[in-house]
Amino acid sequence: MMPTGWLFFDTRTQPAPCCCTFRITSRTLVPLSTVSGRDSLRARILSLSNSTFHQPDGGLRRSISALMPQIIHHQYIRRGRRVARHTSSSRDVSGVKMTPIERVTIAWRMPSSIAASRQSLQRRCQGGAQGVTTVESPPARKWFGNPINSVRNGLVAGFGLLVLILIAVVAGSTYMVKQYQADSAQMAEKADTALLLQGTESHVGTAGLMLQRYALDGDPIWIHEIISAADSATTNMATVRARERIANNGEALARLDALDATGNGLRKSLEQVVAQRAAGDGAGALATLDTMVVPFLQYRENLRAAAENELAEVASLQADADRSGELAFWLLVTSGVVGLTLGAAVSVLIGRSILQPLSSLEATANKVSRGDMTARAPVSGPAELSKLGGALNHMMTAVEERTEELRLSNEELRERNRQLLEARAQAASDALTGLLNHRKFHQKIREVIADAQQSNEAVSLIMLDVDNFKQVNDSLGHLKGDEVLRELSSTIAETAGQDCAYRYGGDEFAVMLTRSGHEDAVRVAKRLLDAVAKNKEAEKVTVSLGVAAYPEMAATAEELIYRADMALNWAKSSGKNRVGDWHALIARKDGEMPAPAENAVDAGIASS
Repeated sequence: MMPTGWLFFDTRTQPAPCCCTFRITSRTLVPLSTVSGRDSLRARILSLSNSTFHQPDGGLRRSISALMPQIIHHQYIRRGRRVARHTSSSRDVSGVKMTPIERVTIAWRMPSSIAASRQSLQRRCQGGAQGVTTVESPPARKWFGNPINSVRNGLVAGFGLLVLILIAVVAGSTYMVKQYQADSAQMAEKADTALLLQGTESHVGTAGLMLQRYALDGDPIWIHEIISAADSATTNMATVRARERIANNGEALARLDALDATGNGLRKSLEQVVAQRAAGDGAGALATLDTMVVPFLQYRENLRAAAENELAEVASLQADADRSGELAFWLLVTSGVVGLTLGAAVSVLIGRSILQPLSSLEATANKVSRGDMTARAPVSGPAELSKLGGALNHMMTAVEERTEELRLSNEELRERNRQLLEARAQAASDALTGLLNHRKFHQKIREVIADAQQSNEAVSLIMLDVDNFKQVNDSLGHLKGDEVLRELSSTIAETAGQDCAYRYGGDEFAVMLTRSGHEDAVRVAKRLLDAVAKNKEAEKVTVSLGVAAYPEMAATAEELIYRADMALNWAKSSGKNRVGDWHALIARKDGEMPAPAENAVDAGIASS
């Protein structure tokens, strides 16, 4: 880019000359379109530059005078701060009243062909030619060096941007808090629904087990247990349906319709089995029981799938809530960083009169960025900064409130998570005895047998039943019966281990021993028998036990449960208060191992 200069030409001989200014630069600052065309005027200016700059002053003055009307017609005449456009097209410049402070500026592109002429003109001016003076021009204005030329505009622009950012952060935080709360509420609903479905599945399994026992031995005590479990399952499903109807979840209602249809059919079959067995038709009851196996298994599988679907949605909502909390946190951090940066930038652009208020604002922003949400800016200094300080304080109050809401929401979510974990733990344990429940037993035995099949390790199972427990309830009351069950559970847990003991259902218990063979199980069963006999709290209570082991006597989890159950039945039928050994049972059958009932509605089969 070529250097810029100012050339002053004296066009009058009066003592107070009028100066016409030609600004020579390498870029066009003002459009040069004329009536006769831009190129025509440009050619005349170039002609002036090439042919008259070396002439005597008179010729130079005449050439300028000839071009002045067209030049003035298309350029601006500056009078102080006011800019007026001259529209005269006369070739006589006498009508233009110009004073020594007025300037007419012409700008055009400087071709390389006249560079030598311009340099010659500058040498002539430097040589002291009469009527021509050369001075250096002021530097060109740089917009990015001083983008805003007033303190007020600077404050409005800088802090206005800060306010907008903080407002966006507050709005974003508010939205995140609301989203967080909505996700938490929905997650609680889904978790409750999942627990209800899991409870339904547990009650259905219990009802199936009790129904099988009743069909086999015809003991009326099972009827109350069966009806109670079935009613609990029905109540849970009704509660789930009411929740989904309120949520207007058509897809879930359709699934519930299908489940209810299957459940109602099973309920009718259950009542038919009970009626047949009560009438003494044991064979008919077992036949009806056989027809229930497939729908029973499918029903429980569908219940488990529905519960798992609800839990998956809970996990998804938990992830969404975590993302909302994290985003809100980063919004707050970003607001502090951006506020600090803008405060420093505005401080450079403003004068000393507002330096102290800006320093206070910067200190406030620093405190906020460090997490001190109680920091407030002083409302003092210029009006703009006072208003900004007030707005900043207002927004920081809102941010502090939203942050507190977010913190409370986080605490609420943690509490709900804790409750959910407790609920899951309760779902795996028996409320009366504190032992692991029927559902957990079947889940665990499947896992243990699967691991044993891979590692070729032994697994043994002890099934335990209280002898004449109905007489305890009838003679001493159900509360005493519950106390006996709790005391017996404590004895089993102390003897065999808390993690090995399960309440199978009613007055039946199970002890699962991993990495233990048949002989180990028999020894543990005898210790249990002795421990119950020595228990002073339950001195009148005796138990019968059945022992079986994998892989010596069973190939699957279901078969292992069946062998232990048959050994238990043998012990009870042989006089009670003893250990039933599957080997002894085989010996009673002349070496023939009885096969399990293929279509028996066993809870272990139903849980698979």
